[in-house]
Amino acid sequence: MSKKVVHVLGAMNAGGVEAWLMTLLRNTDKGLINHEFIVHHKEKAFYNDEIYSLGSQIYYCPYSSNPFMYALNLYRTFKKVNPDVVHSHVHAFSGLVLLVAFLCGIKNRISHCHSDTRVKEKNNSLIRKFYFSLMKFLISIFATTRIAVSSLAAENLYGMNWKTKKNCVVIPCGIDISRYDPKYKNANMRNDFGLPEDAFVIGHVGRFEEPKNHRFLIDVFYEFRKKNGKAYLVLVGDGSLKSEIEKKIADLDLTPYVVFTGLRKDVPVIMLSVFDVFAFPSLWEGLGLVAVEAQLAGLSCLVSRTVPLEVNLGGIKYLDLDSAYEWSNEIDNLKFSGNITSYESYDIYFNAQKLNMIYEKN
Repeated sequence: MSKKVVHVLGAMNAGGVEAWLMTLLRNTDKGLINHEFIVHHKEKAFYNDEIYSLGSQIYYCPYSSNPFMYALNLYRTFKKVNPDVVHSHVHAFSGLVLLVAFLCGIKNRISHCHSDTRVKEKNNSLIRKFYFSLMKFLISIFATTRIAVSSLAAENLYGMNWKTKKNCVVIPCGIDISRYDPKYKNANMRNDFGLPEDAFVIGHVGRFEEPKNHRFLIDVFYEFRKKNGKAYLVLVGDGSLKSEIEKKIADLDLTPYVVFTGLRKDVPVIMLSVFDVFAFPSLWEGLGLVAVEAQLAGLSCLVSRTVPLEVNLGGIKYLDLDSAYEWSNEIDNLKFSGNITSYESYDIYFNAQKLNMIYEKN
């Protein structure tokens, strides 16, 4: 009988964690592992239809600002779903999720940290700092396994001494490497996006939210276009800050040179067919898996120093976020042979094998 693993997160919308979970779902033998989802938001999400088409299930547990009400709702949901494994992806809030899983008698309880939020946490209020400390304590008590996507993410949620703890492990998220084969390049895609044949395209993939730092990216593009009239910017994604970014682009008279693709399921094809370089000026990241994808597509990548070193396969240049002008200059200097090394740990099949070993515990 297969193990039922239930993943807890906000919603299955387009994002790095969700994209990885979908890759995992597509490439897992349901005879061994059955992945299902508990989400906090009832609205239809980007991946819902595909999840159902793959024979998986989504359960709704409403988030509540009252932790006792949320815990009661979650307890009832766990009892209804009856999973063998609870795999929580809600950062520090996993402390409460795994406490409830423990109270339900679920023996295999996983905390998964996907982000290093220490930059953001510097300005936390005393109440917020107390909450974060309490949740980390609950994770340390009730998680049977603590996974992080990078060393920096592990330090953030599990402590600087995480390597000395038996139940802590770093496992980078996996991707379907076969999707980045040059044979999938679409010669017509630039034209489909309204780009000139001789355009030099800076690409970015990410949610329009604070961590992805689109404001700075627009400043970089503004500086770069001053010296390269053939430059265009292609932005893949959606989010709450999109309208703000559109206004900034308009204020800088850049609208004709910026393409918003919206949410896409063909990101590998876009990377292979449209982008010339990849820019990733994140304010904070847990891993930044999209930078690995860009390198697999043969792209040179300019990324902020907040992006973990683990994603550098040979095609990354790191820069501080001090100067948009410096970033614009560095774009001209990017050189990448396309030869990457040590990417096996990002292969979804290797990734699934490591996770399955954890799921089989207890």
